[in-house]
Order: sequence, then structure tokens, then C-alpha cells
Amino acid sequence: MRKWLCPEVKPKREVTIPDVSDLIKLEDLLEVDPYSILYNLGYSDVVVADIKYLSVPKKKWKKLLLRIYDSIRPLEEYIPELFDCDDYATIFSSLVILTFYTNFKWAKHQLAFGIAWSNIHAFNLFIDNEERVWVYEPQNNRIVGEIHEVKEGIYKVKKVWFMG
Repeated sequence: MRKWLCPEVKPKREVTIPDVSDLIKLEDLLEVDPYSILYNLGYSDVVVADIKYLSVPKKKWKKLLLRIYDSIRPLEEYIPELFDCDDYATIFSSLVILTFYTNFKWAKHQLAFGIAWSNIHAFNLFIDNEERVWVYEPQNNRIVGEIHEVKEGIYKVKKVWFMG
């Protein structure tokens, strides 16, 4: 049986969509193609729902992800097979999509934030304005490192979805 990767926390069942309109400006946004970026890095098991997405500088991503994380932390107790890593990654991806849409309805695309799987774990990825792909752990708001730096362990990417 897999164990929770993060310290146990007291459950909170309220989810709010944070106001992040002060974090991102039009000039921060860059159109990116996640499929091409990941394919060029050697990843072929990539599914994208849209052709183009938007990226922001890593510094903006950090602030945005922290604000979303703080708005839901902790969403629920970790329950193996019922509410575990894949659920956290899916919900966090959905909240990034919903938060961006709610705050930036004028945008033409969604943010480049996806779900990734290794052989034993699910987590998230995001692409910054330098077209660098970062591994993100939604259970503790940690940027693990760049995708090409993570070659072993639970964050070694096998499959990616960009569904926003």
C-alpha cells in the first residue's frame, strides 16, 4: 500500500476561487505549444486538448500556485485509492483552469498547466515563459525541478495531459 507523500493535515472542506487578477498582466503571457515542447524534450506520451496555451514567468507561477494552494489547503484527507495523488493532481489542474478563467475571461487560451504520471505517482507540470517545463507537487505546493532534471523516482514523467 502506498503512503501519503506529505504530512498529515486536518481536513478543510471549503474551496474558494482566489482573486489573482493582480498577479498576471497581458504582457506576462506568452503563447506556447505544450505538445511540441514536450516532444522536443523526448516525451511522446502527451495528450493536449488545445493547440495553444499560455505561459507566464516562473516567478508569477509560484505566486499563482501558492494563492490557489492556500485557497484549498487542505482540501481533503489523503485516502489511498479514493482521494490520493491522482485526485490531487486532477483537482489542482481544474482549479488552475477555473481560477484563470474566472480572473482572466479576456484571455484567448488557458494556462499551460497539466497532469503528469510516473509509474507510481501523479502530479502536475507547468510551462514558463522560457518554455521550461517544471514538475509541481500539488499536495505540498513544491516545485520539484525541471522535467529533464527529474530522471528517477516518483517524479520521472511517463505520461502527460494538458486538458485546460
